[in-house]
Amino acid sequence: MVITDFIKWKLTGKGNVEGISIMSSDETLKYIRDNQCSVCRYGDGELALVKGSQGPKFQKRDPVLAMRLKEILANSGLNSNVLVCIPYALRVAGRNGLTKEASSFWERFAKRLPFRLYRIMYGRKYGNAQITRPYMDREKTDDCYTHVSEMFATLKLLWQNKKILIVEGEKTRLGVNNDLFSRCTKINRILCPNSNSWACYDDILKEVSKFAVNYDLVLVALGPTATVLAYDLGSAGHWAIDIGHLDVEYEWFRKRAQKKIPLMDRYVNEAPSEVNPVEQGNAYHDQVICRIGG
Repeated sequence: MVITDFIKWKLTGKGNVEGISIMSSDETLKYIRDNQCSVCRYGDGELALVKGSQGPKFQKRDPVLAMRLKEILANSGLNSNVLVCIPYALRVAGRNGLTKEASSFWERFAKRLPFRLYRIMYGRKYGNAQITRPYMDREKTDDCYTHVSEMFATLKLLWQNKKILIVEGEKTRLGVNNDLFSRCTKINRILCPNSNSWACYDDILKEVSKFAVNYDLVLVALGPTATVLAYDLGSAGHWAIDIGHLDVEYEWFRKRAQKKIPLMDRYVNEAPSEVNPVEQGNAYHDQVICRIGG
């Protein structure tokens, strides 16, 4: 059946992945809220690593990382504590409302999906990984701004009145100078290397696990490393969400940016600046409880 569906899908040439169920953004957020489950996400970079290609520039290829990403992708639905997410835009319906550039990118990506990756995901159900990228890839219409505003409001409710532990790159600075986490009761941070964080994974997992017991929720922004970390933390009984580029998307949304732009106070890997991010004051540094690597 899997081979038949794969051939049928390829012959249509529509770039609409058959036999793989992906929730919409609204369905994904409702599922997370109702089940308080951990979330690990696969974007194009993580999926590229699974199929043996180069992923994000800031993460070197590693056979163990690729193996873990493949295992987790295949385990979707088998671990009730964790929701595994892939891009809804792999389906034609998921490209409605996207910019022409973004829609074309995902259509090409879907059409080139190899059988070895398709077979892993076939017959499984996933959440939508694009809940953390609600703005920049969408056409900037009034409906877009309304829907994106509602999505951010829903996401903020997940950590409202919660003690959160942020695990991020050294210059990522989630929530700095905005109100994304303003209603949290406590915020602390564990800083990790900006690039090749997987090389420190054992130390990261050890330290985060040690501190996580004192927090309601762990938010992780570490590229492909975050996918594995959120899964391992969720499997161990912690609540962890791979939050990806959500903070950057929020900043772009607040500024009504029409393209990906650098931000003065945090590093943006998709819009790098030659100027180092502005140094933060004591309030930020007081939140840092651990530094790993570097």
